[in-house]
Amino acid sequence: MKRLLDAHDPRRFARCTLALVAVCAGGTLVAALAGPRPSEPDLADVVTARLHPRGAFALAMNPAAGGAAYTVEVLTAEQLDGRAQRRDRWHVDRQLPAALRRSAEAYRHTPFDRGHLAAAANYHGQAERDATFVTSNIVPQHPAANRRALAAIEAHIRADVDRTHDVVVVTVPVYEAPLEYLSTDRQAIGIPAAIGKAALRLDHGRPDHLRAWIVPNRADAPSDPDDCRTSVDALETAAQLELFDALLDDATEAEWEARR
Repeated sequence: MKRLLDAHDPRRFARCTLALVAVCAGGTLVAALAGPRPSEPDLADVVTARLHPRGAFALAMNPAAGGAAYTVEVLTAEQLDGRAQRRDRWHVDRQLPAALRRSAEAYRHTPFDRGHLAAAANYHGQAERDATFVTSNIVPQHPAANRRALAAIEAHIRADVDRTHDVVVVTVPVYEAPLEYLSTDRQAIGIPAAIGKAALRLDHGRPDHLRAWIVPNRADAPSDPDDCRTSVDALETAAQLELFDALLDDATEAEWEARR
């Protein structure tokens, strides 16, 4: 799979490790990048600023794609307990530099959905659900992928959550070169070739199950999540990220990540 390479691509950071030291502390997700840092000061600034907490989830940006590089969530039973409404009130992410801000209007009159990475249905508190409607949390997703396989995968992940089990979720747009864009006069938003998800279930805080999927972002995307199952190793290769290093010991990581 040919991926987009640019000055801010994770490969330039010697496969920066997504540490996923992620916990819910007072309702705020705490997550961190760890691993080699580039020597160039400008790139170092990008690395240290890559994670942007957004209430119950965090995201990182890919400047060349004009969209998210990945999102990180920790799903708990408390988050899924509530009656939040889906209000579709899109808002520009004012916490990002102006050059990385995108408008939901760019998706009008295109064949693509405003596809969530951190899913709105993962949050049943109104404020938390509304927070997922920030434009940095979406990428162009074909309706066949967004409304079928991805929706079903997200439902499967939520079904793993209960009073003793939390789930750490990473969602990764997979960008390929040459990258196609949704373009307007002022903005360009990269169109991912696929959307990847990895879910690590925690039993009383201890990892006990790991799954991954890659869904092609096109009209003929499979509708059955089982047809999109993959290994975490394959997702890491596609996304050029290391996942779950801080939550799994080396032996368990090697065994689980090779499973499909």
